[in-house]
Amino acid sequence: ETLATIEMLRAMNLQGRGESAIVKGDVAQSEKDFDASRAALQRATEILPASPLAWVSLSDFERRMYQRTHDPKRLVAAEQAADRVIEISVGYWPGIRNKELVYLEQDKMNDAIALVDRYLSLAPKNLDARKELIELLTRASNLQRAIEVAQDGARINPREAEWQTLMGNLYSRKNDLPNATAAFDAAFIIQPDA
Repeated sequence: ETLATIEMLRAMNLQGRGESAIVKGDVAQSEKDFDASRAALQRATEILPASPLAWVSLSDFERRMYQRTHDPKRLVAAEQAADRVIEISVGYWPGIRNKELVYLEQDKMNDAIALVDRYLSLAPKNLDARKELIELLTRASNLQRAIEVAQDGARINPREAEWQTLMGNLYSRKNDLPNATAAFDAAFIIQPDA
């Protein structure tokens, strides 16, 4: 496990060096550093093939390299590593989030929504997943479903004004001012100093 951690740390260091080389205009050095970073991440997955963290790191790296180069092979590699994470641990939020980001790079919004929605059905108290699903639904212009997800959050966490504020914002986007006002008022009652 220590060796895999060392490889992941080495990969992060090499990625930083690659970024620095780009800033300095040394594209050749940046490519060498990025290649070495990829190799370090691949070694981490070989050392600990059942480690979701190593696979998430590799997938995230490949996705970011796709963003940099627009080389479709990088996105395929990111997806393969993301799929491996989910095979290892379907309940690992960083793995789900990573796969969601791959879907978004592929313009598969509905798949991203379905993935996060499935995860949230298994882990309804995961606040990050709930907020992410609301964001995705909002981006997809499904405000009614986003409101429902926020309402569920308010039921699970009735002392958190954030959910009421979020519902108020969503209702405002729908031009439903009476419900928006009611939600903002509820948030104020829960947390008057906010």
